[in-house]
Amino acid sequence: MPDVPAWVGGSFAPPLTETELKAAEKLAERGDGPVRDGVLTLVKMARTFLKTPKSKAAGSPHPSGQGRVVRLDPAEVDRIESVVPWRHELDSLAGVFEGIDPARDKPLRDAAFHLLWYGYKLTADREPATTDTL
Repeated sequence: MPDVPAWVGGSFAPPLTETELKAAEKLAERGDGPVRDGVLTLVKMARTFLKTPKSKAAGSPHPSGQGRVVRLDPAEVDRIESVVPWRHELDSLAGVFEGIDPARDKPLRDAAFHLLWYGYKLTADREPATTDTL
């Protein structure tokens, strides 16, 4: 069997702003209970994280070859810990968000997955590598 090279990809979302978080809150109201609650939970998480100053740590090269992996300062991890969902909670939300029909409500689905991506980075104690940092 021939060697198959490993593919290492990167996922870089646009940075979130307070304006986008307010829009996500409005979009959440269009979702059913689990979607609405999940989006609002992630908005609270993101809003708390946005109070974090940009890290001064150099980080390490991202495996994709673009961007850097920057660990959150331990004090920052402690500060946001109560609003960052556990990995298994994020996995559950991913399943909930998969149920959002993109043909019916693409803006809600996009907002939900954008917030979810931030959650996965923060639960790994990493600063989200956004498109403005490439």
